[in-house]
Parts: sequence; C-alpha cells; structure tokens
Amino acid sequence: MIAGFGFQNSVTEKSFNDLKSKFMLKYNVNLVATTSEKSKTKAFVDFARKNNFKIICVSHKDLIGIETITHSDKSKRYKDIDCFCEAVALIAAGENAKIIQTREISDDRLATIAIAEYE
Repeated sequence: MIAGFGFQNSVTEKSFNDLKSKFMLKYNVNLVATTSEKSKTKAFVDFARKNNFKIICVSHKDLIGIETITHSDKSKRYKDIDCFCEAVALIAAGENAKIIQTREISDDRLATIAIAEYE
C-alpha cells in the first residue's frame, strides 16, 4: 500500500503522525508519496525517515487530468487537480492502482492522505 500526501508549507510531523495512526497502520502502508516539489519539506522528510518509509516522488504535471473519487475545491483552485493526495497515490502506485482509502484530513487541517493499492 502507498499513501499519497498533500500538505501546506506549515505542516508539522504531528500532522503526518495523526494520519499515520488513523489510516496508515490500518492498511500496513510502507511507502509514502508526494510531488517532487513537496518531497523535500522538512516535516515530511523527518516523518518518513523516523518511520522507515520510502518516499516516492511524482511530477506535478503527471497529476493533471487524473480522475479521483474525491473532489476538493482547494486542490482544484490551487493545483488544478480534483484531489491532490488521491492523484499522488494513484500515480505513485502505478498502472492498475486503485484508491482504498479516499482523502482524509489531519486534525490540524494541514495535511491530507489517500491510500492506494498497487499490484
């Protein structure tokens, strides 16, 4: 399983840990993904390193036009993507991937997660 993440620049490790405890453990996620631009964010890198998650980077341009289950006005307005974290999860998981956990938001509303299954 792979977790796709979207997050604000002000995100903290606590944001990611919240989503990990609520969703990642349930699905036994071992890979995390976001765009190349966001992948260097300190809180994200620290979260992945401390939990031994491999980071998968995807190109923002590859997310354009990806059909997602959830639709986010913020994602559409700022990124021109229906649901950023779902699109990231689908692209990172590859061909024949499917969303098994639709977009969820951290308690502090700074991060989103979606989980995809890959073959």
